Parts: sequence; C-alpha cells; structure tokens
Amino acid sequence: MNSSRKYEYVMNLPEIREFCRFVFREQFKYRKYRWIAILCIIAAEALYASAAAAVVAVLLIIMLGVSGIYSYRSTAKILDGQSWTVFPIEDGRLKVTRVNLVEIPCRDIQFIRRTKHLIMLGYLQSPKRPVWIVIPVRVFESEQEREAFVALIRNPQAGTEFGAPAWQAQDRADFTDSAERGTDRTDPQEYMRFSYFLDREKWVRLQKGAADLLNSGTMGRPVRTYGMAIWGGVMAVALTVCTCLVAGEIRWTLIWYSLGLTVWLMLRLYARDPEKRIRKQLDAPEVAARECGLWQVSLTQEGVTAYMPTGMKSCFDWDSLAWLVETQEAFYLFYKDKKHLIVIAKESFVSWDQVDAFHRICAERGVQKISPKKARYVPEWLTWAVLGLILFAGAGVLALRIFLDSAGAASGRGMPSAGGYAGIAAADDPAGYSSEVFWFDFEGFDISTDYVDVLNGMLTLAQGSPLDSIGGITEDMDDVDWERGRFSLPAVSENLFGTGWGRCCNSCGKPC
Repeated sequence: MNSSRKYEYVMNLPEIREFCRFVFREQFKYRKYRWIAILCIIAAEALYASAAAAVVAVLLIIMLGVSGIYSYRSTAKILDGQSWTVFPIEDGRLKVTRVNLVEIPCRDIQFIRRTKHLIMLGYLQSPKRPVWIVIPVRVFESEQEREAFVALIRNPQAGTEFGAPAWQAQDRADFTDSAERGTDRTDPQEYMRFSYFLDREKWVRLQKGAADLLNSGTMGRPVRTYGMAIWGGVMAVALTVCTCLVAGEIRWTLIWYSLGLTVWLMLRLYARDPEKRIRKQLDAPEVAARECGLWQVSLTQEGVTAYMPTGMKSCFDWDSLAWLVETQEAFYLFYKDKKHLIVIAKESFVSWDQVDAFHRICAERGVQKISPKKARYVPEWLTWAVLGLILFAGAGVLALRIFLDSAGAASGRGMPSAGGYAGIAAADDPAGYSSEVFWFDFEGFDISTDYVDVLNGMLTLAQGSPLDSIGGITEDMDDVDWERGRFSLPAVSENLFGTGWGRCCNSCGKPC
C-alpha cells in the first residue's frame, strides 16, 4: 500500500447498520455462557410451568429486540455524519481521529474482523468489551491496497515492537526540565506536562473516583438512569407475568412480590459500589499492561493529550472538554459525552503555583470547574437482607393463605345452606322439605352437600310430576383439589338420565 496515504471518510447509513449488526452479534459471542445458562433455566422452567417458560422466552426476545433498537439508534446518532481520519502507519503505530486523536501501537490491536463492506480493528477496553476502529472497504483503491493495509497492522515495522516506547525516554527528560522550572517547557505549543505512575491499586482508586462522579450526578443526570428505567420495566413485567402464571391466578400479593424482586435486582445491578467490577477489569492481562505503569498528560494550545504506559495516546481538543472536577486524589477532565475522560493524579503537580496555572488554563479554554457530589451506594449486606425480607414476607403470606383456606373449608363442612328459609330439611328430619315453598339466597359453604340439598328441595316442590322417580342424588368429589380451588359441580346419580334434567355440567353447576 501507499504508506503515505491518509484515509478520510464519513460512514453512510448502510455501513452503520452493518457495524451495529456486527457488534450485536459479538455481544452474544463474548457472553455465550450466560446465554446458555438462561436457555437452561427456561428449559427447566418449561418442565413444570410451560406457560411461564413461554412468557419468559417471549419477553427475552422482546428485550433483545428493544436492546438492539436502542443500541442501533444510539450508535447511529454518534456515527452519523461523524468524520473519520486514518493516518499512515508509522513506526508501528496506527493513528485515528474521530471524537479525538488516538494513537495505538499495532501490537495492541487484538482483533481484525471483516464484513462485506467494513474492516474493523479492535482492542479490549475491559474484559469482553472491545473498542472498534471502523474502516469502510470503499476507501481503498483496490483489494491489493486493502490487503496490504491489514498485513501492515498484523506485522508493523520493527523498532517499537519491544521495550518501552521511544516517547517515554524523551518525555521523562521533558518532564524533568518542566518540573525544575515548575511551569512551562521551552516548547511554546505546550503549557505544562504531568507525569505519574499507576500501580493496580491506585488505578482502581482513580477509576472508582471517576465512576463516583458519574453516578453521583456531578455533571447532571447519572448515566445509569436510562439503564435502570429500561431494565427495571422489563424485569417487573417478566417477573409479574411469570409469577402469576405459575400460581395460576392474579393476586395483589403476587404483584407486590414480583415488584419487590425487581427492586432487589435493580439494587444489585445499579446501586452497589462499583469497585469490585472495576477491579475485575484488571483480570485481562492486556488491560493491566495498558493501564498500569507510567502515565503522562500534556496541556497544549490545541488541547490535552494523555500518554498511556504501552504507548497508546489520546488527544482531546479544548472544545470537546466540558468539565473539570477535583477530588482528594486527582483532577478529572470530562468530555462532553460523559464517557471519555482524562485523569491527572495530584502527585504529579510540583507546586501550588502550577495548580493555579492549571486552573487558569482550563478556565481560559472554556472548561467549567464544578464541585464533586458524593456518590451513595447500597451496602452488599443490605441487598441480601432485602432479598431475605422479600422471601420471608412471601413465605408468610403463602402460609397465611393456606391456613385461612384450610380453616374455611373445615368450618364449612356440614353447615346448612346460607339463606335456606323454608323447605330446607330440619336437622332432625333430613326428609322434611316443604311441599309449598322453597326460598333461598344460595351461598354455599360445603359443596359436598349444598347442591344435594338444593336439588332435593326443588324435587319436593315437584311432587306428583314425572320427577317423582328421581332419587339418590349425590355429589361427585373425585376431582376436588382444595388447595388449587378446583372442583366439579355437581355430579348427580344416574337416576337423572332420561328424566329431562340431564347431567349438570362441571363448568357452571346448572342443569343442562
């Protein structure tokens, strides 16, 4: 390829859609074990509650669809009309400009993916979360040029493949010169430069400090607000529907139980201290190597540049930076999207005069200094206490319901029909039904005898009719399930057949 050629392009909508589809599929690839576990849970649920399993599957599909649409819309909003520039590869380094200028050693590019219209170069920002540089195939003049570009990414020029990057030695000398004078270097384009070393523990503290600023709403509404609203709604619907399907009924107690579990899940996902999650990022060796080591930050007339330990470099224009926040351990410069930031450890300042100069430069360039707010998180033990309380309350309500149902069934057996006034059999005379009137407002307490009493009372009124031959009326209690509230009403003796009454149906309990 022509090593001196620069590629400039703006992605069109078909290319953005293709990139979004690719990223969506990659999420399944990196989380395949999680999806396998979810499918196993649905399969197990289908064995004892097929309707609930079907609802979970449908809701899961809806959730994936909504997630895909949201991901596409947000990504398209960012990329649509966004100008990209890929500079010639020099000294084994790839330089790309989109939101900001980024220089990446080719050795740090871990993924090269190709689709029909795109070439994507990626590196891990955190475990299972790659960052992609997207290049449309159309920008290359020929297939040979495209293949040569990819080959150069895979096999960058020798000279910077091993050992510390060349910029570190020069920047150490520059920093020493700057530190001795306390402010500016001789280079008129650079105001000041800072240098500090991050080990694993200090990197975790600084990253947690950035997360605290975002979660506290220091720069406005926390970034997690929309995620909580979307996933909370989906979880509430899914849990409520599945719980009611498993129980076979809709009750307010079941709805409140499902909402309680949703609150617990939201606390676990969004309200816990992020330190454990941040620390887990260092489990990826590539992330630890890139983040831990010597950092340098340079303030120039054009903007702010951060040099990472492996030689990766990020440059931000002053116009792209919006906020400066000071914490006990560092200064944070936040990009307007609240996602990109530059951290400067306070230990890198050599005097209070340099601190004042730093504040003055940021203010002159339009970066607003704001005070940090305190982030509040739910303790780990409290989330488990909330879960225990929800389960205990659910078990208590279920036990109370079983007790009341059992007590009601026991007290109702053998009682006379409510409202029976005339024509009902006397306790000492089972056959003493009135032949003149049988008035009742029927509310049954004991379905094993109530319907028999009603029919016998009506037969007494029909004396001298063809119904005189009917007798031996009984209830069929074989299909009764007291706990689930299922029963057959009523099944009468075979003597009714052929008399014009017919057998009463199980659904309504009335003569057919």
